[in-house]
Formats: sequence, structure tokens, C-alpha cells
Amino acid sequence: MVGAASLSHGIGRTWSSNLSYNRGLNFSPAFFDAVLSDNIGATLTGQLSRRISSNSGLSWTHGQVGFGDNRTSYTAAVASTGLQFAINHRVGAFIQYSFTDSETPVGITTLALAGTFHHHTAVAGLSLFAPLYTSERTRR
Repeated sequence: MVGAASLSHGIGRTWSSNLSYNRGLNFSPAFFDAVLSDNIGATLTGQLSRRISSNSGLSWTHGQVGFGDNRTSYTAAVASTGLQFAINHRVGAFIQYSFTDSETPVGITTLALAGTFHHHTAVAGLSLFAPLYTSERTRR
């Protein structure tokens, strides 16, 4: 059986939280066989001020690769947090940090992954908002 459920909750005017569960059967090129996985995730997003917003999330996945006596389990957990800064109404800056913890038995994936790995990622950049379509009329 596969399916998904999600619960969202607004906190005040500018904050929201989300809790989700997903059970799926996938065929991924990263694995030698079909993957049946359970994923639980939680997010919290909101405005810290008029120009600064925050996001944080946690995710945990447990999966089984293959069926019958040959199935093998793996787990992965991800935690992330970030801030976005509005420079003006079209340009913003952001920073994001995430940590991944994964236990994947050797030999079940097509990728050259270590059995257990811990990975830190930090990203910073600029974002640009440019509307592709506007309903405003041009002045004559």
C-alpha cells in the first residue's frame, strides 16, 4: 500500500508549519531494484521581519530495496535551515545549511557510495524575481 498525508498549520500571520508522511514504491536508477520507502518530514517557515524570512526542515526516510528474502534496508535523515534577505522588491540574498546522515548498505546502489556517510552543505546566493507575465495595461 502506498499513499501520502500532510498536515499544515498557520501560526500567526506570517508563520506556518507542515508535517507530512509519504509511503511510496519507486524505481530509481540509483538502486538495482524497486524501492519501498517511508518518509516523515516537518517544516517551519516564517517572517522574522519585513525583509528577513526563515525556513527549517527535518526529514527521515527508511526504505527497502528489493522484495522477498533479498530485500535490504537503508535509512537517511536530513536537517536544514536557511534565511532569505530582501534587498529590494526584485533582488534577494539567501543562505542555507543542511546536514545529511545516511546508512546505505554497500552493493544495493548503482552509485559509488560509502555505507554510512555524514554530509554538511552550505550555500549562499542571490535570487532575482522577474515576472514572466503581467496583466497591467500599457499607458497610451
